[in-house]
Amino acid sequence: MRAGRRGPQNRTGPSRMFRQPAKALFIAAGCVSLALATLGIFLPVLPTTPLILLAAFFFSKGSDRLHRWLLARPAVGKMIRNWEQYGLIRTRAKITATVMIVALISFTVFYLAIPWVMKFLLPLIAGGVLLFIWTRPSAPPISARAPGASLYSPEKGAAISR
Repeated sequence: MRAGRRGPQNRTGPSRMFRQPAKALFIAAGCVSLALATLGIFLPVLPTTPLILLAAFFFSKGSDRLHRWLLARPAVGKMIRNWEQYGLIRTRAKITATVMIVALISFTVFYLAIPWVMKFLLPLIAGGVLLFIWTRPSAPPISARAPGASLYSPEKGAAISR
């Protein structure tokens, strides 16, 4: 190696220079998403599940430790792993989301004084969201299940929908 030349471990190129601020932004965005998700538990207008999934995405880009911490949470860890590995939403979550969306949109459209354009757009948007939710798989693909596994999901013996 020539004198004055830096080795690979001391390199300070543009990619390294921007990596640390980007990680900090991902961590900050993950914290904001998680805070909003926590508020969403108490406020029905904030969607808790998408915000938790967004926080998991941001933490996966910014901090392995925070991502692992979120996956270790009993209330949300399994849901996040299901989404990250298979893009799936369990049937129970789909039903809950559908009931909540239909109830909130119905209340807004029928009981609140909003412009007629919103009375038309809100059900369309809700329909698009429900279409997305119901077109996601409800169970992992058969090839991903353990050999000899039954057709029952591990959560409380509920039948896996196909």
